[in-house]
Amino acid sequence: MSEPLKPCPFCGHADVRTMPDLESGLCVVAWCKECGARTYTQPDEESAIAAWNARAVPPAPPSDEAVARALFKARGRHGEFFVGGPASNECLDDVRAVRAAEREAAR
Repeated sequence: MSEPLKPCPFCGHADVRTMPDLESGLCVVAWCKECGARTYTQPDEESAIAAWNARAVPPAPPSDEAVARALFKARGRHGEFFVGGPASNECLDDVRAVRAAEREAAR
C-alpha cells in the first residue's frame, strides 16, 4: 500500500491525486486539483506518490522584522533600523497590518 499524498507545496490544497499521464497514457503523474502543479511522469503510481512527497518543503516566510527592515531601506530611511524607533516601528506596523489583511482575505 502506498503512502498518502502530501498537500500541494505551492497552494497548500489537500486535493492531490494520481492519474495516468494524458500524453502517453502509460505513465502516472501526481497533481494538485486546485492549482494544477504536477510531477514529471513516473512509471507507476507508487513512484508518482514518492516523487510528489519528496518535493522540497516551501521556505518559511521572512519574519515581520526582516520585512520591516527591507521596507525601512526601500523607503529611503536614513540611519539604523531598530525596534522602538519611530520610523522603524512605522514600518513594522505596516508589515503587520498587511499580513493581518492577507490572513483575513485567506479565510
